[in-house]
Amino acid sequence: YIRRVSAPFGDLSDAQWRHLTESSLRHAADGQLEMRYDPGIGATFRQGLLAQDVDLWPIYDRIRCPTLVVRGADSDLLTSETLRAMAVRGPRPRTVEIPSVGHAPTFLDAEQITIAREFLLDA
Repeated sequence: YIRRVSAPFGDLSDAQWRHLTESSLRHAADGQLEMRYDPGIGATFRQGLLAQDVDLWPIYDRIRCPTLVVRGADSDLLTSETLRAMAVRGPRPRTVEIPSVGHAPTFLDAEQITIAREFLLDA
């Protein structure tokens, strides 16, 4: 189930899928396994954005700390156009696009970990 609903996370090893599964589930009060988050959160988020036009740029433009924006190239939430706009305004972040990954890279593989590590060491 986790592999199916989390397929956009990209090509993960069996060990990475195991880690993701173990960290995604918890035992409910009735002893059954349940997700640690609401799997419908994405749909609710998208519906909220479609219901009204929210301009977050004024808030984003006030960020003054070193910032890293990582986009999964297959994201259905953060478009490449928005990433390009983010790169030239506000904190002028370092931007990275991870190929063959959906909205939320897992930072489980060495390449993704290196991206975060280098940013944190340089920041």
